[in-house]
Amino acid sequence: MGKPFWAIIAASIIAGTSGIFVKYVQLPPTSFSFFRVSIPLIVVVVIMLTQKIPFFRGNYKYMLGISLVNSARMFFFFLTYLLTSVGNAVVALYTWPIFATIFSVWFLGESITKRQILLILLASAGVVVVSLNKEFSFSTNDLLGIGSALATAALYAGTVVMFKKEMDNYQWPELIFYQNIVCFFVFLPFVLFTRPFPTVEQAGLASTQAILIGLGVFGLFFYQGSHAF
Repeated sequence: MGKPFWAIIAASIIAGTSGIFVKYVQLPPTSFSFFRVSIPLIVVVVIMLTQKIPFFRGNYKYMLGISLVNSARMFFFFLTYLLTSVGNAVVALYTWPIFATIFSVWFLGESITKRQILLILLASAGVVVVSLNKEFSFSTNDLLGIGSALATAALYAGTVVMFKKEMDNYQWPELIFYQNIVCFFVFLPFVLFTRPFPTVEQAGLASTQAILIGLGVFGLFFYQGSHAF
């Protein structure tokens, strides 16, 4: 097993902390999304300027399209944790590999093997089994939360497949740049006009989450072209 494999394992472990931050900080999803995208964006812009990596090169319109899809994914992600429990959210969110496998067949023309079909079925069964121990009610919030989580999983799988098509043409700071640049402008008006403003503690914790996830997790995901995830 090479370094990219362990990078994905480390990223998955770090990503597991995200729901705790969202539940504790209790910011509106639009405000939390702004912190999540702005901190990594600022960092990679500095890196790109320092290393003289050009902005908006190559198939940049396509890459900006990924960022637009990612802005919807970000909104639903934070909305999910505000509507339902962490346990329910995690189970539904981790259906994204199933969506990613299906999308890769549809949009990239990749062949699907019997082994992959078996793994999809096992993953689906695993989601069902894990769900059996979760507290779930048919309240409006829980239903909307699960629906939001599934939307997040599908959108995230979509960005994975879209990035896979162009990933080899860009360095990891560029990939994080394109992942967040449109999102920044989408969520900026919300954080400026949403009242009350985030407190210093909320801003600090949201920024910490942004560093862990936006730089830590996705830096590892994009590590050495590790798009095999």
